[in-house]
Amino acid sequence: MPSDAQKAALVDQFISVENSYFNDPLIKLIRETYAKFMGGTTNPKIVKEACEEISNVFYIYEKLLEGKDYLAGEFSLADIVHCSAMQYIVHTGQDDLFAKRPNISRWWKNISERECWKTTVAENPLYSL
Repeated sequence: MPSDAQKAALVDQFISVENSYFNDPLIKLIRETYAKFMGGTTNPKIVKEACEEISNVFYIYEKLLEGKDYLAGEFSLADIVHCSAMQYIVHTGQDDLFAKRPNISRWWKNISERECWKTTVAENPLYSL
């Protein structure tokens, strides 16, 4: 957490946004995409709906990341709580949701190229299904 009160508040705000607006459509996307690994089938309508909801969140994030490398300006808990979600989006083949958004793409590149995140991905069996 940043020691600056305004940056700390921004971290809290992004964590809240992630919990309130990002998690539900992400879980929907993951559940549908990973259904095939559990003997089920993927419902393309639900995948499309989840992607639209995530895209709405990314519309806002794209603007908020303008001129910044990280959500709160510096790498923080706000970025960390988004790591798994972003990795699942990539792993489900839906990274086109942010590929056309330069600020989100830069932000994710900054995070995903960190050695600690590379190690996490390499050691997590769910990312290799």
